Amino acid sequence: MSTKFQAYFIECITNMHVGSGDANYGVVDKLVQRDPVTNYPTIHASSMKGALREHFEKKWGKSNPSIDAIFGKEGRDGKDSETGEYKFLSADLISIPVRCNFENYILATNKPLADDINIKAKLLTGKPIFNIISNSNTLYKTAYLTMKCLLKI
Repeated sequence: MSTKFQAYFIECITNMHVGSGDANYGVVDKLVQRDPVTNYPTIHASSMKGALREHFEKKWGKSNPSIDAIFGKEGRDGKDSETGEYKFLSADLISIPVRCNFENYILATNKPLADDINIKAKLLTGKPIFNIISNSNTLYKTAYLTMKCLLKI
């Protein structure tokens, strides 16, 4: 059996808060989901899969057979659920909004963020996604939609 991996870049076009379910009883009501190794904000695979399933159920209808094939069948009437044909990984942070004098904000990345993505990309596909970031901790402006092109600010 052959395994194929496909990476997707997701751009949030509205405000988003992926809560962890934990409360810290401070200024923020709910803490955000974080990668347990890097401590960067992330969207866990189960949250990503659930959000995508809900989107496609609205678009295609809940009874569409592709929904169950991709995401799996939910257990009903005491039956066990079935796993879908596709596996989902967490959505890792690639860029962060940074204040800017010329625009409201820019989306920027830095070497530690790019290195984290490259490690995972090399494991899954054998090649890195980012390859022109210097060793400095300088922020780089991310090009719109094509995250491979980075311009030094």
